[in-house]
Amino acid sequence: MKRPLPLWLAGVVPATLVAHGLGYALTGRSVGDAHHAWVAPALECSLAVLAALCCALFAGALLKAGVLVHTAAERSTLELWPRLAVAQLFMFTVMERMEGAHAGVPGYAMQVLVALCAAYVLSLFSRLLVRCIAGAHEASRYLERLLRGVNSFVSRRPFLVAHALAVRAGTARFQRPPPIG
Repeated sequence: MKRPLPLWLAGVVPATLVAHGLGYALTGRSVGDAHHAWVAPALECSLAVLAALCCALFAGALLKAGVLVHTAAERSTLELWPRLAVAQLFMFTVMERMEGAHAGVPGYAMQVLVALCAAYVLSLFSRLLVRCIAGAHEASRYLERLLRGVNSFVSRRPFLVAHALAVRAGTARFQRPPPIG
């Protein structure tokens, strides 16, 4: 793409749908009829896309600022699992204490199991991210060469006169005579 899209364009769809619903609410009409059955799913999907875009931009800003950094532990499930498990167990214990309850063994076991699943998914995602970053430079060079300004595949240099006459007259006029027999 030669000219990127502005970021504010991602907010147009959800803002339009919210304004549409509010406009109907102000006039006392309902959007619950069959004509507006598409509004709720469209609003949910557009808000999900907007939230994902904002999260990606926020994570990119944190990575660029050096607040977050990729580590080698993220690529290995066995290195990441204990770290996630300890952090989740600590956070679970604090949450249970704030609620006035005591954390039980089933709660701790579930935290460790979910930590294992999360470590596996995060390690797969981290490996994918590393491969994408490694291939991004090569892909950007390829795209630059592809979009560089090749306007056509036809040569711009002038042809020889004989070639031009042969092309214009057609090949039927320049057939060899039959052999003398």
